[in-house]
Amino acid sequence: MENEDVPINEENGRRVADAVAATSSTAAQMVRQHEAEHGEVLPTILLDEVGGWFVASHGADTDAIRAVDAVNELHQHGDDDIQTIVITGFLEAMPHVGHADRGVVELLPTPLRAELRRMEDGSTV
Repeated sequence: MENEDVPINEENGRRVADAVAATSSTAAQMVRQHEAEHGEVLPTILLDEVGGWFVASHGADTDAIRAVDAVNELHQHGDDDIQTIVITGFLEAMPHVGHADRGVVELLPTPLRAELRRMEDGSTV
């Protein structure tokens, strides 16, 4: 179940799913599988899955990189609701400081990496 503090609606879910699915056939399959498992798009969970894919590939899978670029575009050009979904879904899936896979954070697009650092530092700007 989605976190009640995250602004979820069908339109936002579709926007996230379409952006990810458009990046590659692998990403499109991930979105279809997600929808089949959940009966709908749960965008924070979907973005957690994208984050897990990126981390598991150590930032080296071209399709995962394209999906992350789409997530970055959503964050950069989305409204507050979409930005919140990206933060709670994708960025919270990134390895924490001290975790063995933490190096993958350096491979994130600069805006997402900066947002993650702001989150970790507890700053709001």
